[in-house]
Amino acid sequence: METFTLKTEVLYQNLRKYTNNHEFECKVWKKTDAPAKKVVIMFNGFLEGIGNKNSAYLRYKKIGEQLNEKGIVAVLLPLPFHFGRSMASDGQNTVSPLHRLKEHGTYLYHGGYTQVKTDVKALYQAIKDDPESFHLTEDFNVSILGYSIGGVSAIAAATCLKDEFKLKIDSLVIVLSAWKIQDIDARSVASFFEEPELETAWTTMMNELETLRESKSTDAVFKELIWGEDLGAIPELNFEQIAEKVLFIDGQKDEIFNPAIMRQRRESLLERNLNNCSFLSLPFDHGLMTSAGLQTPAKYIATFCAL
Repeated sequence: METFTLKTEVLYQNLRKYTNNHEFECKVWKKTDAPAKKVVIMFNGFLEGIGNKNSAYLRYKKIGEQLNEKGIVAVLLPLPFHFGRSMASDGQNTVSPLHRLKEHGTYLYHGGYTQVKTDVKALYQAIKDDPESFHLTEDFNVSILGYSIGGVSAIAAATCLKDEFKLKIDSLVIVLSAWKIQDIDARSVASFFEEPELETAWTTMMNELETLRESKSTDAVFKELIWGEDLGAIPELNFEQIAEKVLFIDGQKDEIFNPAIMRQRRESLLERNLNNCSFLSLPFDHGLMTSAGLQTPAKYIATFCAL
């Protein structure tokens, strides 16, 4: 595992005080036998990596290593305010995504969703400008993976690259995640993260997000990912146009994106006869990627991306 410093633009002025959010480290796994023709950009889950502890990289390290064995490079692009991006201007590592969302729930969109799109464009351009430094061939393909809330970010990033660069993603992998965030039970979120105050914060966030729901300036894909009124039926979220192949990995014991939410999403996609979408259901809870079963989904992911 190596590091790469990415510089990006923070578009939302109120969040520019967090200086580490616009210049930060990405982790790179590039130990392939020969220059790779594929790179997987990975997005982490909510509240991961606060404090930038190395143990927080475990799930991405395992996936990255499995991808390397298949001759694929992997890059972890940390979500805004996660890992080393969470420090305030005074240098104190006390700012977390939870703290930011407590300021106002719309920050999930302003500086969250919108920032992810800016970040992935910056990363893609950096790789395209110097693929050799990432141990990639010049004609490399891009895949995107997201875990938990990072799955929503992965969909946002994939649609962004399609729109901005006319780039069709090779593989899109969504791990323990679904759109229609409003269906998530706030109590289950608080219980999973062992943060009692998160129940109130999450409910407040969803209420404050409602101010963006009817605005014509709010991204249509964001509206679909949060409220899921069409469950993927809007033209902007056409998975057959976004990626060559899509894999949804669900957890049969998932406490946050519970089986009922997953079943509704799966049925909506099956009804549309999307030939490029596959589904994998594993007997894990939401923390599967930190459990003893880590190696199994990592191998599935690597095998799928290598197809």
